[in-house]
Amino acid sequence: MFRPVGPPEISIDSAPEVVLRALCLAVIGDLGKANKAAGALIAKREAGRLRAGEIQTALTNVQIEEPQRREISAMLVATPTLYKCVAETTGGNDQVFDRSEGLYLLDETRNDTFKQGGSFLTWEQVPVDRRNDLHR
Repeated sequence: MFRPVGPPEISIDSAPEVVLRALCLAVIGDLGKANKAAGALIAKREAGRLRAGEIQTALTNVQIEEPQRREISAMLVATPTLYKCVAETTGGNDQVFDRSEGLYLLDETRNDTFKQGGSFLTWEQVPVDRRNDLHR
């Protein structure tokens, strides 16, 4: 439910249902209306990938106030800018010996000499679960 770094916006396509429900409850405050709003978003998402303008449209028939609809829509994005990257060192039989991961913030507005459109916000070595990696 929390991430230590990155933009506050949430990807509508990849957010777990519990995150969408928590967002709607935080904005609306009424559990019944929040569940209806989250349900509308989830139903629209299950029908296909949502574009930016469709997020607010998905909430049109939910009985909430317009400022609440706008606030929920402002917190959801159709195109994410924060990505989790994983790097692995493998050996024979694709066995993983080392794994690192980090959060990468894509900044498409940058246009410098090196064309680096983002930066890593975190990077750390993570444990390798050899039991699961042997059966990939």
